[in-house]
Amino acid sequence: MQHQYSDQLIAYLFKEIDPNTKENLERELSANEHLRAELADLQSSLNMIKECAPLSPSTQTVQNILEATKTEEAIPAG
Repeated sequence: MQHQYSDQLIAYLFKEIDPNTKENLERELSANEHLRAELADLQSSLNMIKECAPLSPSTQTVQNILEATKTEEAIPAG
């Protein structure tokens, strides 16, 4: 469920929020326990994402792709 402040909370976490909106949101956060809990949940989710190792294809997959580009089986561009 999308909450009224969800987009602002996400922008706040990524420090992509304008100063006026940030000030208003921080005022609302100080007065609203549920909003603070939502921010904490979003921060926790962001932390878990940051801890994940980046995914990379296996060496064999890369080799298969490179080999396929050398043959007529390769998908033409455009």
